[in-house]
Amino acid sequence: MEQSTINAVESIFEKGLSCLDAGNYKAALECFDEALQIHPHDHQLWRARGDVLYALERYDEGDDSYIKADEEEIASFDRGLEFQPYDRGLWEARGNALHNKKRYEEALISYDRALAIKFDDSETWVKRSHSLMELDMYPDAIASLDKALEFQPQNPDTWREKGNILAHQGRFEEAVNSYNKVLALQSDDYSALVEKGRCLVNLERYKEAIDSFDRVLAAEPDWWATWEERGIAYEGLELDEEALKCYETALQIRDSESGYTWISPDTLWERLETLRLNRLTHYDTLIANNPNDWETWLLRGEELSALKQYSEAIESFDQVLSIKSDFHNIWFQRGCAFLNLGDDREAIANYDRALEYYQESPMAWYYRAITLSNLEQYQEALINCDKALKYIPQASEVWETKGNIAWKLGDFEEAEQSYAQVLAIQPNAYRALFKRSMAFIQLQRFEEALVCHLHSNSLDTVSPEDEQDCIDSLQYAQSWYVWAEELIHNGTENYQEANILLDKALEMTPEMEEAWNLKAYILLQLGIYDESLAAYDQALEFNPRSEHAWFNRGLVLEQLNLYEEALSSYNKDLEIHSKNPQTWTNRGRVLQNLGWGDEAINSCDRALEIEPEYDPAVYEKASIYAIQGNIELALENLEKAIQIVEEQNLAETVNYRFLAYNDPNFDNIRHDSHFHNLTTTQLTVIN
Repeated sequence: MEQSTINAVESIFEKGLSCLDAGNYKAALECFDEALQIHPHDHQLWRARGDVLYALERYDEGDDSYIKADEEEIASFDRGLEFQPYDRGLWEARGNALHNKKRYEEALISYDRALAIKFDDSETWVKRSHSLMELDMYPDAIASLDKALEFQPQNPDTWREKGNILAHQGRFEEAVNSYNKVLALQSDDYSALVEKGRCLVNLERYKEAIDSFDRVLAAEPDWWATWEERGIAYEGLELDEEALKCYETALQIRDSESGYTWISPDTLWERLETLRLNRLTHYDTLIANNPNDWETWLLRGEELSALKQYSEAIESFDQVLSIKSDFHNIWFQRGCAFLNLGDDREAIANYDRALEYYQESPMAWYYRAITLSNLEQYQEALINCDKALKYIPQASEVWETKGNIAWKLGDFEEAEQSYAQVLAIQPNAYRALFKRSMAFIQLQRFEEALVCHLHSNSLDTVSPEDEQDCIDSLQYAQSWYVWAEELIHNGTENYQEANILLDKALEMTPEMEEAWNLKAYILLQLGIYDESLAAYDQALEFNPRSEHAWFNRGLVLEQLNLYEEALSSYNKDLEIHSKNPQTWTNRGRVLQNLGWGDEAINSCDRALEIEPEYDPAVYEKASIYAIQGNIELALENLEKAIQIVEEQNLAETVNYRFLAYNDPNFDNIRHDSHFHNLTTTQLTVIN
């Protein structure tokens, strides 16, 4: 091969690697394919092609252009091995690909071939152990890790993995020894300390376990799960009061986390509940001996409130008031119980009684503000926050609440200043940092907003250089787009603020298709359908194959009751993503709305050919049959949809019983007793 040709191949190869690093997988694949047309026997090119196909496979499984990635990835590695069968890296890459496809036995063969070439490669021994673990071959996995440690004994990650497997096997003493090896190499490895503590609990060495957990909590006091583990250790020592304190701390931290949602069964709450019920039994015994012991009645009410038994708590507080009616704290706690029962006006009345007896009660003013906010009396709520802050000016939670109330009033200046006060008290209050960033966006103070956003997303110290780099990035439209994307994909769903950022991106680059696409999606979520449709049309003008644009455009048109146009959009989406069951299902719904029931059923069936357990398609079929008055098939499909989600433990997320009960499409069969039983039966969650 001539030098000029070699240079051309190398240039294309380097360009492909750059595209791969930048996440531009399509362009990378095109580069490697172009290079292989010139030099089809280059094993490195085949490996790079396999790597990019793996990335493409993960990028979007719904796009037909990517389906080939799954089929060709291994084939690319195999072609490379035809030309260089002794390339250890190729065998390892092939093993990684097979492992990720859950073809673990084949992955092991590839890893073994890699080790036959380089026996002392510790990383391959570790990867080999992962496939063995997936096959439940734990002793062999441990042996594989031991080989890795033979060649690299100072690797803490390998010792940790060995400890994890040993713990999983119930070999807790050996696991502790492995975690000690980790800690000898890096004493501040908090993950190893936690796992070591768990093993010590299983060995009933509770004091040592507490020592291990304390080392973690000294550095990471907000790790609520470690507080729970510490409580378990104290229960092992039969120190229930200490255990209760740990569980209460864990629950307080956990439930304060932004966006936190706990999925049952909630073992932390169950442990806490058990100890509180024991304490409640003790209080009942004391009251039986002395019914006029108002202090015990108070403790009983507080315990019932902690157990979320608010009506019973109010009864206990009433017993206190029958003995000591001027005790402001009882009126306050009684108000909190009513607040938790959703009776805001009764809560206000109780807070007012508390303030009659003690005008300087900051918590009564604070909770009165919260309750007034619930009643949408925001101006008075702000005044109440200020009353509370007069007595507790360092209470960060009151400042944050004041900021939230000001936000609801649209007073972003006041909100920003309140969040700034939170940060003056707690500089690392990440939630306040984020909210302040959102207020800055509303105020068009973008540089300050971005710096706040940077700090809210970083657990490490942010340098002035990092801040300046972020600010400098605002000269690029892509930076505005990425920032907006983060705001809607991080669980906070700040659509309005993201929309402001996208407008800035589009000011700089009006032809930015992905920004129009995202803006359209945001407007769809905000229910601004006409503007959303216009934005999707803009995205498609710049790129007729714009990602998900045709699908989401169909959703918008459905909301506007423009079913024929929606059908056209879904058909266009299927030209690009023919194997997307969601599009086929939505198409079926539109066809039914157009009065084409049989075609609608066929469309849903196409979805089920692609994914036989796709419950939305099954439910849609039930809905269509119900409209047609076909009771038997409607009930058969509704029952199947319910069964699918309950067997997959999704019943708490998708409640087809409730949906069908309220869905007017089922009005034709609502009289049927089987339908009534299906839609009114208590959900069974299979654990």
